[in-house]
Amino acid sequence: MHATDWASWAKQASDELAAALNGVAPDEIDRMADEILAARRAVCAGMGREGLMIRALCMRLMHLGFDVHMAFDMTTPAVGAGDLLMSATGRVGPER
Repeated sequence: MHATDWASWAKQASDELAAALNGVAPDEIDRMADEILAARRAVCAGMGREGLMIRALCMRLMHLGFDVHMAFDMTTPAVGAGDLLMSATGRVGPER
């Protein structure tokens, strides 16, 4: 493995992340942030790779001081009025 391989992989990863973020409308990001800020607590759910990513989001929100939990964990409280349920799912639509 050469240093040039790492540089190439880092650029590719950065380009893919930028493309993903550019595909999300800014007003949708604002709306999601508003929902998180307004919620009494949030519960995150997801399986597979999406589950790993939403678990990372859940952890970061917890580090910021939000009352967040992962669905199906032993300590997750019941979801009720004023709570936000965030669910991540894989690609929906025609197969590539």
